[in-house]
Amino acid sequence: MLPFVVASYSVTDLHLDSDTGYLNSKGVVAAQAKAGNDKRCFVSKDGKAIQLPENVLDVKGINSRGQVAVFSKEGPGIWENGKMTLAPKDVGFATIAGIDDKGNLLGWMDLGSEGFGAVHRWPDKLESGFFQRPYPYAVAPDGVMVGVSRQGLRVNLSNNANGWLWNGKVQTPIGDAENKATPVCISANHIVGGSYRVGADHYERPFVWFNGQFSKLPLPDGEQQYGKVTGVNDFGTAVGYGDWLVKTPDGGAFLHKGLIWRNGKVQLLEDLLDSALNLEIRDAFAINNDGTILAAACPKDTHWPRTLVLLKPR
Repeated sequence: MLPFVVASYSVTDLHLDSDTGYLNSKGVVAAQAKAGNDKRCFVSKDGKAIQLPENVLDVKGINSRGQVAVFSKEGPGIWENGKMTLAPKDVGFATIAGIDDKGNLLGWMDLGSEGFGAVHRWPDKLESGFFQRPYPYAVAPDGVMVGVSRQGLRVNLSNNANGWLWNGKVQTPIGDAENKATPVCISANHIVGGSYRVGADHYERPFVWFNGQFSKLPLPDGEQQYGKVTGVNDFGTAVGYGDWLVKTPDGGAFLHKGLIWRNGKVQLLEDLLDSALNLEIRDAFAINNDGTILAAACPKDTHWPRTLVLLKPR
């Protein structure tokens, strides 16, 4: 195994107070953020924040072309260069998993029968059927999806893998009956990240998966550890967060930190920054092939305000 290479990162403050966000291959960010007492949706490009129309309620992804998957008051649609294109009302997306590089929205459609649903794609239609109770979480640029199978009244999944990858024709399991996986991110070359639970254990732990190989990732030393991979690139570098209990003079305290995994080793993202910045990285949401990371930061001493930042390797 190669040694973990400590990189240093520059920090760009996007001045957006948000709990999540999406990053494309060109460093463009889409996010829902606080704006006064309300929430608004923005695209941040080259340090400039562009506010989306007020009828846009949430963003659900951004592709390499800069097209943004959105939910609006009028329904799901695509925002691109100031223009909104709404999906027809009969499309019926209940949730959107993302948008591929062809400009297709992919998500889940409620069939209205005992919780049954189906994966849907618009404007292109799906070329084949899908298995029962699919719930997609993320979409690769070529349209390959990852997600989970939900249990229900007529489906017993206790002896099957929970996670899956679907290439439009074939469903490939991720995890197994013992390691119940929830895949939430996928790179262009189909490296998958997310969290898993072992047996009846309720603690989520991070993993990456590629071409059938399921790799459990470590967390910082401590007790009651849990965490999740929320972004991964084509080189297998993953980012996300972890929570763990550390001992203190008063007993113990839980830490919640943004993390990076490379070559199977974990490190706190804030440890890779200039200490003079006094920044705490609370969460990391995405990483592209340039190594740019979208994260949430705040001052270490006050723990607020929270802002989205781009961490760029020097």
